[in-house]
Amino acid sequence: MTWNLIVPRGHRIAGRRRVKLEQLVREPLILYERGSTGRQHVLDAFYERGLSPLVTLETTATEIVVSMVEAGLGIAIVPLLPSGAVTRGRRIAVVALDAPIRPIHSGVLLRRRETLTRPAARLLEFTKSRFAS
Repeated sequence: MTWNLIVPRGHRIAGRRRVKLEQLVREPLILYERGSTGRQHVLDAFYERGLSPLVTLETTATEIVVSMVEAGLGIAIVPLLPSGAVTRGRRIAVVALDAPIRPIHSGVLLRRRETLTRPAARLLEFTKSRFAS
């Protein structure tokens, strides 16, 4: 998933194709909760450029972030699926970022000699077939 900026429709940035982090430092930024990898990756991108964003709200899940942006409470940088499933039908605009945000690497940990339940095994096989590189 790539990281993108989401803003409410009608926001002055909504019509742009790309935006630089420097253009966002005075905007009210909604971040993931403290201690989350996503939050740290977004903040690192700002800090690497000597920038301090204006963090106004924090929450736990992308769906909540999207709802907060849609309600006009701020803007956010979130990882989005290429299909647009997270933002489709929402009153927000998606804007590409000029600066890369480090990806979040995920994995599945299994105990040695553990037998998975049938649903867990199916989920693992689906995940491997869909996301293995």
